[in-house]
Amino acid sequence: MSIMRTLEQRMRPPRIGTIGLGIVVGTGTQQRPSEVDYFVVPPDGPIARVYGDKPKRLAVRFPWPEPTQVLHSIAYTLRAGRSVVRRCDGERSTEIQRGGDVVSKCERPAGPYAQCPAKCRATARLSVIVPKTPFGIWEIGLGGTQRIATVLGDLTFCRGTGPLTQFPFELERVEVQEQYYDAQGQVRSRKGYPMRVRSPFTLEEVVALQEARGLPIALPAAEEDVLDDEPEASATAPAIVASDRSATAAPSSEPMPPAADEATAAARHFDAAVPPKSATWDISMCQRAAARLGATDVDYRRYLLGVYGTDELTDAQILEQRDFLKDGYPAKGQAAVIREVIAKVAKKVDAVAVTPRQQSLA
Repeated sequence: MSIMRTLEQRMRPPRIGTIGLGIVVGTGTQQRPSEVDYFVVPPDGPIARVYGDKPKRLAVRFPWPEPTQVLHSIAYTLRAGRSVVRRCDGERSTEIQRGGDVVSKCERPAGPYAQCPAKCRATARLSVIVPKTPFGIWEIGLGGTQRIATVLGDLTFCRGTGPLTQFPFELERVEVQEQYYDAQGQVRSRKGYPMRVRSPFTLEEVVALQEARGLPIALPAAEEDVLDDEPEASATAPAIVASDRSATAAPSSEPMPPAADEATAAARHFDAAVPPKSATWDISMCQRAAARLGATDVDYRRYLLGVYGTDELTDAQILEQRDFLKDGYPAKGQAAVIREVIAKVAKKVDAVAVTPRQQSLA
């Protein structure tokens, strides 16, 4: 293997720090992780300075476009204290020992709700970029099969509107009354605070933006009600007593801190392709779509003069241009047509005879 290939496989994105979902309670040998209803961030760190010491909502961006890229390191693990002694992918198990790792077949029974006889627990990590903090990756540790599956479902649903890197999102701790299986296989109930991925946009805004880009919206199938198998907690902060809140299945209605509102509001204008809360095309949207192809406003107006004999388009002509400028067409073909019409105008050729129906992209 070449050295460059080795470096590419071993390189890692810059990680600034971690965001926890739980705290450590108890002392000595009685220490254990406990879930809280807020994000556990480094005290006096960059996130705490922007969003507060105990934020329940965070504005984030995802560094990669696919759900399985931002939600990674998924495995069943077994810990002895803070050390991982067993790691499993559901089919093959690895015992981590000083004398060398021992690989064997996983003993977990088949089925989505089967319990691991070795008491392994599902874990994963979510990578995010937090606005108004140093540029880099923050990682959030997740635990519990259903908790991870829920976050993956959120990401997959959002991916139906386009690559995850296109939009800003919000992470929220949601108070719910959830069911789970105990060690004896009995169904129990408890109050929990799973993390959910939310979009700050309305459906109309998403549809308008995707129409401007000529991209389809393909949402996944609906989910079934499921049971969790274990609580979620990440022991990454000193012991802090969590506030007690009444159990409810509805998302938290507590307002986002002002700094988070500002970050989200700024992120909402991440792309000028579509005016906020507008699904109607106008000439300015055509100009922005043409600019994506490298055409300046002057060039695009010359192109319109060549095609229509005027740069004051009717609604029907704007819709023709919308269809022509969609991302579904080859970008090189679109740019070539625009350059061809501009050249004919420059040579005082009767470019008015070139109609949208004659704009061949072959």
